[in-house]
Amino acid sequence: MKKLLGIITALFCVLTFSATAFGLQATFTPRTSVTQQYTSNVFLDEDDEEDDWLTIGSVGFTLGLLGKNSGLDLSYDPSYAYYKEFDDNNSWRHSARLRSWAQPSKHTRFEISDDFLRSEDTLSRDEIDLIRSEDPLLELDPTIRRGRNEFTRNVARGQFTYMFGAENDVYVGYINRLEDNSEASEEDSMEHNPYIGFNYWFNPLNALEGRGDYTYGDYDESDDYDDYEGMLRFRHRYNSQLSAFIQYNHTYRDFDGNSIDYMVYEPSVGMTYDLERDLSLLVRAGYFYQDPDEGDNVSGFSGEASLTKLWPKASLEVVAEGGYDRTDSTSENLGFEKYYQGSAFFNYQFTRRIGGNVSALYRITQY
Repeated sequence: MKKLLGIITALFCVLTFSATAFGLQATFTPRTSVTQQYTSNVFLDEDDEEDDWLTIGSVGFTLGLLGKNSGLDLSYDPSYAYYKEFDDNNSWRHSARLRSWAQPSKHTRFEISDDFLRSEDTLSRDEIDLIRSEDPLLELDPTIRRGRNEFTRNVARGQFTYMFGAENDVYVGYINRLEDNSEASEEDSMEHNPYIGFNYWFNPLNALEGRGDYTYGDYDESDDYDDYEGMLRFRHRYNSQLSAFIQYNHTYRDFDGNSIDYMVYEPSVGMTYDLERDLSLLVRAGYFYQDPDEGDNVSGFSGEASLTKLWPKASLEVVAEGGYDRTDSTSENLGFEKYYQGSAFFNYQFTRRIGGNVSALYRITQY
C-alpha cells in the first residue's frame, strides 16, 4: 500500500508540473466517505447464511488536466472494509480509472482508457456502477461468486478515429480485458480484442455503419477461443426527429479444444424517435439463430426498447431488452446464454453540489 501511494504521489507531482509547464488547466477533487453496510448472506451460500455489518472507509481523488486539444482524468479510490463478525475478510479495495484523449488535428483523435478494480465484494459499488454505466466496455458480471475471495478486473482500451465529415468517420482500436481471481476454482482469463469500424452518410438522409471485431480468449481452465463478429447497419433519416435502420449481426466462435463451435445469425430492424426536445425513444426488434457444429440449435427474439426523459434537474431512463449473450471473462465461463432484462435509472440534482439517484435492474438468464 505504501509503495502504491508513493507511485500515486509521484505521478501527481509529475502531472501537476507538466500542466504548469505546458499551460494546461489542472483540477484536483479530493473526496472521502464512510459507509455502513448490512448483508444477510455475507458468503452468498444458499445452505449456510451468515449475516454481518461492514464499515467501509474511503479516501479518493480525481485529477484533471485540460488543454486546448487534449485532456486527461485520473481517479483513484482506495477503501478499507472492516467486517464486524468475520474480520478475517478485512481488506483493502482499490478502484482506479484513467481517461485520456488528444485531437492533434481537425480530423484525427486518439483516446486511451483504463478501468481497474480489486475487491473481495461480489456486489461492490463498482459493480453496481456498471449497471448504470453507458460505457459498453464495462460489462456487468452476471455470474455469482461464492465467498469473499479477492478478484482483480482490468479493462484497457486505445482507439484512433479519423473524421472526414460532420458525421463520417472510420476508427480502429484495441481492448484488453483481464480477470484474475484469488480462488483457484474461479476462472482466470485474458481477452485481446482488436476492432475496426466506420460511419458514412451518403447524403443527409442515408447512412451505412459497420464494425468488425476479432477476440482471442485465453483461459486458465476452459478452452481458448477465436471469436469473429461483424455488424452492418443501413440507416435512413426521415427528418430531424425520426430515423429507422435495418441491421445484421454475424458471429463465429471457434474453440481450440473440445467445446462446440457455433455461428449466430441475427437480423433486426429499429427506429429512433425524438418525441420532444427532452423525450426520446429507441426501439429495435430482431431474431437470433445459433447454429452449433453439434447438438440442438438455439433461437429466439432479440431486441430492446428504451425511453429517456429529461427535466431541468432530473432524468429518467427505462430500458427493456433481450436476446443472446456470451458469459466470457467472468468468475465463471458459462458460455452462450439467452437473457431478458429490465432496468430503470432516475437521477435528481437537489442543489448544485448535492444529487441523488435510484436504479433497479432485473435479469433472467438461461444457459
